[in-house]
Amino acid sequence: RIFWLLLTLGLFALSGYQGYYLISDYLKRPTITQIQVVSKSDLTFPAITICNMNRLRRSALPGTRFEGLLEVDGGIEGGDYDYSWWFDWSYDTSYSSSSSNYSSSSSNYSSSSSSSSSSLSSSSSSSLSSYHNLFDWYDNYYYDSDFTFEYDHYYDWGDVTDENDWQGFYDNSKADDFSDILEVTRLTKEELRDLGHNAEDLIIQCTFDKRSCNYTEFHKFQNKHYGNCYTFNHDVNTDFYPLRKTSKSGAQYGLHLTLFLEQPEYVGILSPETGVRISIHPSDIKPFPEDDGITANPGTATSIGIRQTAISRLPEPYGNCTVDGSDSQYRSSSFNYSTAACIKSCVQQELYGKCGCVTDILIEADQCSVLDQKQQICRQLVEQLYEEDELECNCPLSCTDTTYAISTSTSLWPSERYEEHLYSRLLTTNLNAARMLTNIETSRKNLVRLRLYFEELNLEKLDQIPLYTIENLLGGVGGLLGLYIGVSAMTITEFIIFFWNLIAMTCKKSVCKNSIEPA
Repeated sequence: RIFWLLLTLGLFALSGYQGYYLISDYLKRPTITQIQVVSKSDLTFPAITICNMNRLRRSALPGTRFEGLLEVDGGIEGGDYDYSWWFDWSYDTSYSSSSSNYSSSSSNYSSSSSSSSSSLSSSSSSSLSSYHNLFDWYDNYYYDSDFTFEYDHYYDWGDVTDENDWQGFYDNSKADDFSDILEVTRLTKEELRDLGHNAEDLIIQCTFDKRSCNYTEFHKFQNKHYGNCYTFNHDVNTDFYPLRKTSKSGAQYGLHLTLFLEQPEYVGILSPETGVRISIHPSDIKPFPEDDGITANPGTATSIGIRQTAISRLPEPYGNCTVDGSDSQYRSSSFNYSTAACIKSCVQQELYGKCGCVTDILIEADQCSVLDQKQQICRQLVEQLYEEDELECNCPLSCTDTTYAISTSTSLWPSERYEEHLYSRLLTTNLNAARMLTNIETSRKNLVRLRLYFEELNLEKLDQIPLYTIENLLGGVGGLLGLYIGVSAMTITEFIIFFWNLIAMTCKKSVCKNSIEPA
């Protein structure tokens, strides 16, 4: 009897011990990732964003506040790179009229920028003793901060007092690659739109699945780093062009583009690289080609094979993802939620709230001036908080994501013999490109060929699923009870009936005993 008693108690204790850890694991809500490869008869083609790596066109700068950049960049006429012939369209009256429109519309930039620069120079001349006295909010993050303002890189522009003194900025540049001048050229969304490259000039040939398309099917938007960018198969354009799907894989299908870079239009001090930046992303997500894009070189045919992956994450209580971004800081009427867009938007909102200015065009606000010391100190403080993950940005991962893995290959393009045939075609479709592409050397300096396609019509699905469900938990607890103490649903029922009968019998004896006692 003692042996069976000890054995029974030991098995009860062991089942309880393991049951405790089983339930504890369940309450932690662990997950596993399930990977599936699903074959599809067709797939929605991703959105393709292309950007010329030159932000401003030289021919659009005269009459604007950027006119001084032409002199800094060698002007238009003279020197080893004399491209004055490129801008001479006097025989074409349509171009002359369009140029006058640019001059009249861009005069607004000069007047507005001169008034703003005077106010900025007056504010920057004030004596600023300590950032602690200026930005009380910073002490909420660091009470013993050793932050040092980098005057040499961010503020010491010599005797420059005008934001449009491009020669002064050039003479006082301290970066070996002139990258600090890129920070000086803070452009508005309107300036990028009016002074950047046009779709009809950039996109000179387009086919999708061997059927013709054109530049009107590309959605135009502005990017701080690349000016005008254009997106094919974007969700914004669905009223006119439904989202493209493809049922074919391989390099013969998909999106094929011929792009004209217009190298004579490049402003060298702002564009040290030549080519196009390409971003592949879902059609409803805002692209950031400066972060996730790839570069295609001129004079090459770049083939980009695409493989699609769909990621599904679990929300609370399993994870901290957001279903639609409504519980985050991100708000947009044109694009759905993405973590990258939320974080960039959060940084700009923090800059605007704390410094009164921004460094990007993601939100409508005044740009921070490089000649305003107070704004520059404040900007550096906010950026330091961001780099040290101290900014309060509520930007969780999205519960559903679509990503695209790519593989690239390149070849020299166009070939010497094909260049003749390409020129004959462009002569009837794009006179602007044809007048430059008169030999193989200039063609390879100014043309980019792109082929983007699905490598296979398979969709890889990564689904986050619970490691334990209610069914798993009940099965695990039942297995422990059955293994150690022989308990099953039948025995539990028998125990319930036994205790019920025991209670009933006890109650009956008590009632009977009370009934026979004398009053």
